Amino acid sequence: MDFDIDTQIKLARPYLWLAFPVLTVIIIIVSLSLIVGNSDSLMNRISQANQKIQTNIKLKAALETKLTVLKSADEQALNEKLKSLAESLPLEKEIWVAITKLRMAGSLTSFHNSGNQTISVEYNVADSLALEKLLQKIDELKPLMSVNDISYGAKKARLEIEIANLPK
Repeated sequence: MDFDIDTQIKLARPYLWLAFPVLTVIIIIVSLSLIVGNSDSLMNRISQANQKIQTNIKLKAALETKLTVLKSADEQALNEKLKSLAESLPLEKEIWVAITKLRMAGSLTSFHNSGNQTISVEYNVADSLALEKLLQKIDELKPLMSVNDISYGAKKARLEIEIANLPK
């Protein structure tokens, strides 16, 4: 029995119209199985995104309330309150608290109480970038102290720092 292509084509020709609908049904079934099969991971991603959105909404609300509190704060009144609270703290304790905070900011090598609400401190700094980082850390302590003078050289930086809340 020989295989004759012409005869096979003649036999298949009446059923050739079924090829398009059969291929369409196969594509639909494969597409649905991919969509339904991955629905768990799709739902997980949607729920995770929804949770992230909810946490960001809560964070936004908290930050907005903090912003309104900060905008409503009167700087003069807060400074007066800080000065009145500072008067109840003994002078030696304030200096030691300030020096402790300055030690946390960097490698403090020496300090000297210059009087008149100022402390002279000396730090080891490798370069100007390290000095900039040190000044940023000290700037975070701003309500308590501010830098008045900076001398930089030979891998050392000498700072004159005014302690804002010392009693006069």
